[in-house]
Amino acid sequence: MVHVKVLLYTIPVRYDLPLWSCVNDEIRSVNDKIVNLQKHFKNLTVVDIGKIGRRFHTAHALHLNVLGKLLVSDDILHWSVLLNNDVKEVINPWP
Repeated sequence: MVHVKVLLYTIPVRYDLPLWSCVNDEIRSVNDKIVNLQKHFKNLTVVDIGKIGRRFHTAHALHLNVLGKLLVSDDILHWSVLLNNDVKEVINPWP
């Protein structure tokens, strides 16, 4: 499946837990492994949102808020255009 272009995002840390928690340590460990995958696969693009920031999360700090979702969706659109040379025009969903 080398001809398939893959866009892979890292995992954001959990802001409902302390940054030093074992869960966040595991998230950082998995994110490092995800980033290292890019070295082995030419068709893989990794986007690091592991440190996206607290302000892009909801009040309870577990999920992305509207701004975080917009940031990620805009980023997906941006990378989709860059990875697909045959795309001629991108329609902005937010007039």
